[in-house]
Amino acid sequence: TWDEELRPKGEGTARKPIVISSYGKGKKPVIDRQDYNKDLAGIRLDDQGGFKIVGLEFNRCMTGIYGEYSAACPTKKFIWIEDCYFHDSLKYGNYRTYPKPRNIGLGICFFSYERKNRIVLTDITVKNCVFRRLASGIWTNSPDNFNKNASNIYNFGNMTLDGCLFEEGYQWQMGLRGVAGGAVRNCVTHDIGRKFRSFNGVAGAMFFRCKG
Repeated sequence: TWDEELRPKGEGTARKPIVISSYGKGKKPVIDRQDYNKDLAGIRLDDQGGFKIVGLEFNRCMTGIYGEYSAACPTKKFIWIEDCYFHDSLKYGNYRTYPKPRNIGLGICFFSYERKNRIVLTDITVKNCVFRRLASGIWTNSPDNFNKNASNIYNFGNMTLDGCLFEEGYQWQMGLRGVAGGAVRNCVTHDIGRKFRSFNGVAGAMFFRCKG
């Protein structure tokens, strides 16, 4: 168990990714940040692609895996997250001010400012992961979440969610915005919104500015 943020350097490719995983037998290694009210991540990526993250547990992180892609970032490719367990991060602040501050408990978040006619991250897979007792499970996010004038802007491409379980969460367990291409397959959301009230609703999944 570690109470630290892992911030790897460099990047790999789809054929030769940088792998963050476990070895041997036993329980999953745990990144436990102790207090989800603090803006603490488990793994952080900055303008990086070519990572495969497998078989880890993220407990009491405000964000388990957080990737941010800047204005100058060219299109990055390949993030694969599999067999990870994200749990116990129920802080819920005003999402309209995100990421300043980051104030919402998330399993995975990929963040970028609006990039017209340019995808900053593509070929994203989240497979066989469990998201439990989180404000939201997975977000792709930008500051203009519901800007109707930006309806043709897509920051993320080819995103696949496969075989994931979302339960006992607060708001949108799949909060996907600005995604072009991909699929959601064999995912289950249930027992969402217990003892939680939101001015803009609760749902197993929320899709905005997404296209096939």
